[in-house]
Amino acid sequence: MILSVINKIKYLVIKRLGVVKGFRPNRSQLKNSKKNSNFWKQFFKESHYDGKSGTILSEFQSNFFMQCGVAILANFVARKYNSSIIYLSQGNRLSPLLRFYLSSFNKESHVLTINEITSQRRSEIISLSMEIFESLNSPLDILKITYKNILIGEFIYDSILAKTKAAFVEKLDKSVLVQIEKSITTLVACEIIDSRYKIRSCVLSHKVGSFYGPMISFTNLRKIETFLGIGGVGTIGKRQNIEHLKELPISQFRPPSRLVELGMKSKSITDRSEEYLKRRINGKVEGNIDADRAFNSQGKYFSEVTDFCTFYNIKYRPLVFVMLHAFNDYPHYERIIFDDYYHWLLETLMITSEIKDVNWIFKEHPSAVFWPDNLNLNELILEHNKHQNLVLLDHEENFNTACIKDIAHAVITCIGTAGLEFSCFGIPAILGGINHYSSYGITINNDSLADYRSSLLNISTIEKLDQRDILKAKVLFFLIEGVIRNVELYEILPKLGHDTRKSSNSGIMNSIVDSYDKESSKSYIVRLNNFVMSDNPDGFINDVELYQMAQSLEGN
Repeated sequence: MILSVINKIKYLVIKRLGVVKGFRPNRSQLKNSKKNSNFWKQFFKESHYDGKSGTILSEFQSNFFMQCGVAILANFVARKYNSSIIYLSQGNRLSPLLRFYLSSFNKESHVLTINEITSQRRSEIISLSMEIFESLNSPLDILKITYKNILIGEFIYDSILAKTKAAFVEKLDKSVLVQIEKSITTLVACEIIDSRYKIRSCVLSHKVGSFYGPMISFTNLRKIETFLGIGGVGTIGKRQNIEHLKELPISQFRPPSRLVELGMKSKSITDRSEEYLKRRINGKVEGNIDADRAFNSQGKYFSEVTDFCTFYNIKYRPLVFVMLHAFNDYPHYERIIFDDYYHWLLETLMITSEIKDVNWIFKEHPSAVFWPDNLNLNELILEHNKHQNLVLLDHEENFNTACIKDIAHAVITCIGTAGLEFSCFGIPAILGGINHYSSYGITINNDSLADYRSSLLNISTIEKLDQRDILKAKVLFFLIEGVIRNVELYEILPKLGHDTRKSSNSGIMNSIVDSYDKESSKSYIVRLNNFVMSDNPDGFINDVELYQMAQSLEGN
């Protein structure tokens, strides 16, 4: 009896302090935890969870910075439903410091691993995974894998690319089986959590790969409200019952056509669009790693086509830039008409090798260094360069991407930002898929390989965009990149560099809690709360800003 009372007291103390078993926080960690708890108490009042209000399903990951952004959003959603939070981990190593920090938000939160919660069904999962694996005849069959009417093949395929650092899946080996098992385990974990606790809402930082993808597919199939961050701390979207899962990022980044039209008539918006584009081309957009690396002011700048052709020892012909993707950076993030980015490149090379009246400049993605793969691009280009009109600019080339606006006849990308970026300067863009800017009548879209081939074969006759489409591209680019995708809008968190964000230590925790004192945090919290509490089943956090912008323009 006495022992029982003591244990109960110990439990209440641990619950109150947010102590993680086996972890002894130091003085600084305790101070930060208390500051975090005190700050959020004014928003997350101590609730009396009765076990009947369901749970919020979220993620537990090793990236401390991103996890904190997700936790803040998850706790707003938990307050909305008076629910507990289950942070689901795809790994078995759980950072005690991060768990300690999460507990200072909300005492009714729990961290579970997918293996822990599915332990009773392990044999079933392993057997089914092996059965699916053995039914595959080629690597591309992976893309067709389903589980209970949920398509998970693309998630599996992309995770294999990322984990093996490959440009394409070359063979059926253990890496394939591992990702099949992981996807099915994640789905089974979601089934168990929903049956035991009832998932009221889901909060995640990504929608790709064999962990996040199946989770969002599950909630979408069950018509469960889902909050999705892009990169964890940027644009936050809310979706429910999406017909095509890939609409998630597309629609989040797609401003209303009416707003684009209004913006084209507003001097204020067109001026802001011009100013943003100028900063972007000059590499002065804070926190955009790709733009910083691409628009390198120290790189060689060519103002004339003849200068470029002379420097790279090719005949004078119109220059068409093929803007390559990072091949293993989750190619099925949006809808493409190819099996992956590698097969897009291969098809493009096969077509371009037939066309000798233009020069084809293949430019490696500026952040390819962060996504290494097993592809020998130089060898592949040489193999198809029978007319001596193919040039490879790898990510180490001392080249300023900004000069493309002055020397390009056209730009080709599968679904990359470059298509819209250079449309702002009248450069026509040919796409190999459907993305967030392809529906505005600016780009040359293709629904099939036959269409894509036709577009490339006729590329020498493509004309520059007219002034109206150039203006539309500039306004659209500003609204998407300068407003909707502007990661600086997550004002609660500190501005940290890419490498610093990846750290998992007390210094990050200290930076985060200190950032709460910013004035911008208070206004953003109001916006975040209003967004979460809204009954609108679809939208993104910047809807209000875009709506107010539209209202202002309508009144002028």
